[in-house]
Amino acid sequence: MKRMVPAMGRATARFSIFLIAIFMFALAAGCGDEEAGPAAGGRVWVIDQRKSVVNVYDYDGGLIFSVGYFPFFMKPNCVDVDRRDGSAWVLDYYANKLRKFNSDGEVLFETSEGEGKEPLVRRGTSIAVDQETGACWVADRSHFRVLKIGEKGSVLATVTGFRSPRAVTVVPATGDCWVADELGRRVLKLPGKVAGAVKADAVALATCGGFETPWYVAADASGGVWVLDRDAGAVVRVSAAGARGAEVTGFGFPYAAVAARGADSVFVVDYEQGLLVAFRRKLTGKWSVGEVAELTLKGFSYPTDVELDEDGDYVFVSSSGALRRYSTAGQLLYEYTGMDSPVAAAADPGR
Repeated sequence: MKRMVPAMGRATARFSIFLIAIFMFALAAGCGDEEAGPAAGGRVWVIDQRKSVVNVYDYDGGLIFSVGYFPFFMKPNCVDVDRRDGSAWVLDYYANKLRKFNSDGEVLFETSEGEGKEPLVRRGTSIAVDQETGACWVADRSHFRVLKIGEKGSVLATVTGFRSPRAVTVVPATGDCWVADELGRRVLKLPGKVAGAVKADAVALATCGGFETPWYVAADASGGVWVLDRDAGAVVRVSAAGARGAEVTGFGFPYAAVAARGADSVFVVDYEQGLLVAFRRKLTGKWSVGEVAELTLKGFSYPTDVELDEDGDYVFVSSSGALRRYSTAGQLLYEYTGMDSPVAAAADPGR
């Protein structure tokens, strides 16, 4: 039987429903003292190389702005963020140019274009920002040198004596820079306070040789480095003093890596096998990747980069067609689509 409501009760009920509706609307609109924002926070700079553009997204996929398009960029290949202020450095391989942008995407600095003289950077292959000083290290491959460029654009150091500098990475806190000298088949650690024109062997704090093709380096918080030896299919840890330590074999083409202090893990993408693999940072001895992998994600199409945000909360993987954000446990949290070839990313968790 339908329950009848007295006249006064119906009015009270309607008023109550009205108040509830207002309350729910206020919640949906985000009323209150706190500003609404992306649930994950932060932003990520992504190079879409085929479109010659850099897109900046919030962590939850909202496009904040884009920078570039041909001919402003010709083939951007590397990006790194200065997390102190959200600015970003972008290296452009074919344009032979390094640019620095502020957090709004405005150009703060760019290297010379050449115009009858040699460009400062030619066929640059890697950059790394010192998070303490804002200086940017550059693997200036065709000039067989590594540059240290200050946050305002001045050249602080020119380090020569390399056969083919392929990759650079900065040790947290100390600012020291590890360099993978590909054709030299070695890695060297340069002091963070190096200045002027110097030879690599004269200033190196540590050196380790015997690699087949040192393709990539990922700094370890202890002062050492993880070296991706492409042709050996191995990832090798080198101590702060330059001694070989743990070695993980069984990769097809270990392409990029990052070491996380918070997660105490090393994340590696395998370009050939389409994998993301994670293993403990404090390994010792020699192992196959199948024996030590604590996380293995499959199905990537030619992954070229793996990055962490500063807090070590999220893992970003670049591969053909998409950038993906994962938890450090491997849960897919978001997929950034609509790009042709996202080859590199740099995360800024915000300040």
